Amino acid sequence: MVKNIVIVGLVVLLVVVAACVKHCGTDRAGSTAGSNSEGDKPPATRPSGGLPRLVELGAGKCQACKAMAPIIEQLRKEYAGRIEVESVDVMEDRERAREIDFNLIPSQVFFDAAGKELWRHEGFMPKDQIEAKFAELKMK
Repeated sequence: MVKNIVIVGLVVLLVVVAACVKHCGTDRAGSTAGSNSEGDKPPATRPSGGLPRLVELGAGKCQACKAMAPIIEQLRKEYAGRIEVESVDVMEDRERAREIDFNLIPSQVFFDAAGKELWRHEGFMPKDQIEAKFAELKMK
């Protein structure tokens, strides 16, 4: 019983954090479209170098996000030069996180080379499923 209450509490907390990230802070209308305060990083919704892109949205304190981190790093290395793989911490980099409308973390958002969203997934996604989605979307 206590275990179920803890699980429900964690799910509610996750939803609240995602809603806060989505709606708190500066308002989108007040920001310049396509602007990038970090200069060296392209906007999350636009790939640099004309490559397809996978953007993983997460947070350092989220257990499922922590489980995704090594997968994202492996994909970044294995697909370098073919697919851009990026991880955005929604708590530390709120501006970049706001560029992609999301409800839950972790979320994986797949973009084509022109920056058009192709598909998204919410929750943990194993490496083999991500690679299958790359093939299905003709990203590799």
